[in-house]
Amino acid sequence: MTRPKQPALLGDRVERVLTRLGGKRLAATLARVTGKPCGCARRVAALNRWDARRRSA
Repeated sequence: MTRPKQPALLGDRVERVLTRLGGKRLAATLARVTGKPCGCARRVAALNRWDARRRSA
């Protein structure tokens, strides 16, 4: 018996859209040029936490 697939959280959906639009490549280029990390993983995690709290309330 298979379990129903959970819908993607907000951070995952934003990351998917940005990847398709070339945002990941742009972030990598800016990180390389500026020497600072892009913070993509932190943004995804924060949006996922917020969305999970919103859904459980």
